[in-house]
Amino acid sequence: MNRCVTCDLPEDRWPAFDPLFICGAAMCPDCSRHDLNEEANRNHAEVNA
Repeated sequence: MNRCVTCDLPEDRWPAFDPLFICGAAMCPDCSRHDLNEEANRNHAEVNA
C-alpha cells in the first residue's frame, strides 16, 4: 500500500472524492494541495518583485 511521502498517511485513508486524489500518487491530496499553494505563492511573489 502506498503512503504519502510527506505526511506518511496510508493511501486507503486519502479522501477518494477529493479532486486531487490520484490512486498510486506519491502525495495525498492535502499535501499536494499545500505544495501547489506554496508554489503559487512563490510564483506570485516573484512576479511582484
